[in-house]
Amino acid sequence: MLETVFILFLLCFYIGISAENSEVKLYSIGNGTPKILVISGVHGDEIAGVVLVKELLFSSLKNGTLYLIPEANFRAVDVKKRTPYYMDDLNRSFPGSDKNLTQRIAREIYDIIDEIQPNLIIDLHESPYKYDENKDPNLYIGNTVILAESTLEKFMDLVLEFELITILGGAKGSLNYEVSSRLKIPVLTIETSKEEDLYNRVEKQRNIVKRTLEYFRMELE
Repeated sequence: MLETVFILFLLCFYIGISAENSEVKLYSIGNGTPKILVISGVHGDEIAGVVLVKELLFSSLKNGTLYLIPEANFRAVDVKKRTPYYMDDLNRSFPGSDKNLTQRIAREIYDIIDEIQPNLIIDLHESPYKYDENKDPNLYIGNTVILAESTLEKFMDLVLEFELITILGGAKGSLNYEVSSRLKIPVLTIETSKEEDLYNRVEKQRNIVKRTLEYFRMELE
């Protein structure tokens, strides 16, 4: 037990954690530029990203800084629901405000992004089903990457390597739309499909993160 506590202490000391009273825990590995932020757990029932980002906490980095937010909405992750009954959809609440709990979390994440100014954000999500343009776009967007047109123009060669269907333009109020339009920071929203098993979904997201880091010459070690 004491050994486990000591290891967790060393981990926290090594990567750094945001303030204790914060709703959002931000971790960092490495230092300097480039800077990549990977965020998961915006919706509590989209667990592949949470699994992956928690694994990344134990990584080391060849170059630059990797910022990690494993549980953007830890309350949703705790109950394994998209959104707790007493909250609004976090991914329709950006850039946030002081209005309510959901808005405050959105604002905290938005302010973190504005402060660290990452070169790119990878926003990990999951959809119930694989992409089908003839069906409900809220449900059938698995195996896609969602991004602004300006982001596609800048990172076309990287995005093509993901072998995902490209969707231009996130919904208003989403992290993708508000951060890319207001802060001019490029965001790649990755949607894996829950029709695949968890192992394959985590592996798919891991490969995307790995390839992105390699693109910026900041490989994991």
